[in-house]
Amino acid sequence: MATWASLIHDLTDAVLDSLGIIDMKANEAALNGPTFWRGLLWTLYSIYFIWLVVLFAKGLRAGHGVSRAKSIVMGMIALVVYQGVFLVFNR
Repeated sequence: MATWASLIHDLTDAVLDSLGIIDMKANEAALNGPTFWRGLLWTLYSIYFIWLVVLFAKGLRAGHGVSRAKSIVMGMIALVVYQGVFLVFNR
């Protein structure tokens, strides 16, 4: 569910590029400058990051009964592992 925040950006860019409405190279260049679109992208990715840590922590608390602080730390570690695996296999 947390990845839905990044889906908003990724899906719209992919659809608009495939329909020829936007040029993906120009769009990527615009994301490197201080534009509204870069701010929106960072906002969506921040929501993704925070929500993923929250969901991992809630799952750890429910599944293993650990304390809130311990589940947050473990959730952050799980996020790093998850993103590492994602990076290796998707890039």
